[in-house]
Amino acid sequence: MKAPALGIAAAVLAFQVAAGDLPPYSTNQKITPEHQVLAELVAAEWPDLEFSSPLADAAKALAEAVGGNSSPSSASIRQALHDAGLPESTAITATVSTTEEGTDDVLDHLAAVLKSAGMTSHVGLGRAPASRSPFRWQWAILLIDRRINLLEEVPSTHDPATAFPLRFDLRPGWDRPRILVQHPGGRTLRMTPAPRADGWFTVVPVSPKVGKMIVQILAENEVGPSAVAVMPMSVGAAIVESNDLAHAPVGAQLEITDPSDAALFLLETVNTRRAGYGLNRLVWDERLADIATQHSQDMLQNDFLGHRSPSHGNLRQRLTTASYFATVSRENLALDQDLMSAHLSLMASPGHRANVLASDVTHIGIGVVQQMSSEGPPLWIITEIFVRKNPEMQRPKEH
Repeated sequence: MKAPALGIAAAVLAFQVAAGDLPPYSTNQKITPEHQVLAELVAAEWPDLEFSSPLADAAKALAEAVGGNSSPSSASIRQALHDAGLPESTAITATVSTTEEGTDDVLDHLAAVLKSAGMTSHVGLGRAPASRSPFRWQWAILLIDRRINLLEEVPSTHDPATAFPLRFDLRPGWDRPRILVQHPGGRTLRMTPAPRADGWFTVVPVSPKVGKMIVQILAENEVGPSAVAVMPMSVGAAIVESNDLAHAPVGAQLEITDPSDAALFLLETVNTRRAGYGLNRLVWDERLADIATQHSQDMLQNDFLGHRSPSHGNLRQRLTTASYFATVSRENLALDQDLMSAHLSLMASPGHRANVLASDVTHIGIGVVQQMSSEGPPLWIITEIFVRKNPEMQRPKEH
């Protein structure tokens, strides 16, 4: 007997640095003895799906955190991955409560999840005692589509004004890596790693200021650029996570079910955040919102999440097709069950944060659609487009 629940974390995961000892980031997949039996069971049924002991540790933490709830929050998923030293930028999670001692029920549920999960490369399974009768165990399943291999561990804590090497290899299908380093205080450094025989290499400078630093690695595939790794780090002593909710409206979004209301909520959230940094409010542009909505619908209908549509091209091409002329254009994409979580995820990603807080844009359009699920809450698919209009091209022609 089992009771399943399914959830998907944000496509771009937000992390907070918590106080305490922080593990180094690693993609080492050595199986620990406690996970050997589960790893063999998964390998026998799904030879192409790798079992990950760190991912299993994160899954166990989620199972413990779920308690009597049916689905873990995005925040708990992000924290579990971070605590396990995993640099993953996306994750799918599912939970199932079982009355049996064995693994048959959780493996059956894994099979069902894999049918709709899309691309996945690694899995972790973890359990904790169930908190509600008549169930004996609460299981959590974590699935990732790994996009990067770290060729050496990356420390999570650094001394100020130092530097550390970053060596990595991209998984097949990904290329053209770039690195964004968000220093304490919000300044973002953009870097291009150098190619090496075994992958890519650079040296990342550490801020002289104590606080939180985020290292994000971007790469491109057939649908455009995307995050392949996100690694929050502590500069100096470990710091307690900050309250990002203080800069954005909270509460009203919980009752939002209409995509138009969701877009307006995100508009107000973006402008509230910008106001906190002394930036101009962005003007809502209905034509831009239509272009954004079309891209969100395209991603829903054609089952992809990316800036480059196989049918309609990248943002610049989509704007040109719509005869929308801009001197500056930027785009954010997000996928999440929760609107505020989607926004906070974007703000924890250096590149997306730079778009939200850009000083060279004046107008915004947001397109939101819902992806319904029979096994869990619906997902919001979000496209945010930021532009500075070209005043000469937008002006009506005189006859």
